[in-house]
Amino acid sequence: MEQQAASMWRLGEVRVQTTIALNSITWTSVVDELGRSIIPGIPEELEGLEERYEPIELLGDGGMGQVWRVHDKTLGREVALKVMHRRRAHCDKQVARFVEEAQVTSQLKHSGVVTVYDLGSLPDGRFYFSMDAIDGDTLTQLIRAVHTSSRGGQWRIASDNRNGPGWSLRWLVDVFLQVCEVVAHAHTRGVIHRDLKPQNIMVGPYGDARLLDWGLARVEGRAEIRCEAPIRTERSESGEHATLHGAVIGTPAYMSPEQARGEPLDNRSDIYSLGCVLYEILAGEAPYKFADITTLLTAMKNGDVEPLPEHLPLPPGLVAICEAAMAHDAADRYPTADALAAAVADWLLNTH
Repeated sequence: MEQQAASMWRLGEVRVQTTIALNSITWTSVVDELGRSIIPGIPEELEGLEERYEPIELLGDGGMGQVWRVHDKTLGREVALKVMHRRRAHCDKQVARFVEEAQVTSQLKHSGVVTVYDLGSLPDGRFYFSMDAIDGDTLTQLIRAVHTSSRGGQWRIASDNRNGPGWSLRWLVDVFLQVCEVVAHAHTRGVIHRDLKPQNIMVGPYGDARLLDWGLARVEGRAEIRCEAPIRTERSESGEHATLHGAVIGTPAYMSPEQARGEPLDNRSDIYSLGCVLYEILAGEAPYKFADITTLLTAMKNGDVEPLPEHLPLPPGLVAICEAAMAHDAADRYPTADALAAAVADWLLNTH
């Protein structure tokens, strides 16, 4: 009880007490003055980390592990903590991928990438790493808000946005430009993201964009990588590069045709996925929509993209940029993410 009270004092005034169930285990939680759930005690996934981290709320539960918002007692601040699932800790390749995600994220020194604070392991073989706890909305949520407000054949400002006066098409494109610049930086460091989508883009209260989830990133080891020093991780140094050719990896609706075919990828695959993000900004929905994964992947391999809808007036310049980024043949796309960013910046500069 004394430990619980101390936790409440550090994290803020407690207003409500509730009981929640996660993974079939029930904890009593409290809600602080910001309306966030604070969980006294240690959930099973965080056992072994209680000396440093106090759980606040579960942010996500994916295939590789859980992400928690926690209070870091050493740093005296809130951070996001990603912890491997126990069932994944016995597979060397999955452990290597988890560690590589932390290493890649930590070495991409850009304002659009979260800061990694710590990487460690537990006695049971699980790895974990801590990083910035990001507040805001996903680009998916903001796109939905703008398109909901824009019904009726005219672009309008989203009225239900918490960040300032409201989001507009132009503001969404500005966020997209920031993401292009993050991807351009990653490419100069020899990293292909391979899972670009609006859900992996977090937008803060002041419009600052962060590109998240580098868990599927591929680190290139070629000597011809230009500009900055290439990212080096344990797997890239040992020659185990990401996924074997022929394996399909990524989120289906945003893959390039070559990614859907399981072929070797270069930076232009990310450019195609960026084009898919711009498509969703313009259309309010992803470029590929099919009932089953087999039909979806077939359409992607063939480049059978749904035409942009005409329920809203689409700026011709943005449509041209989108089409160039999503060209079926990689040779017909923008050659670099820098070139795509330059085209988007030019549109923003010359459009009022």
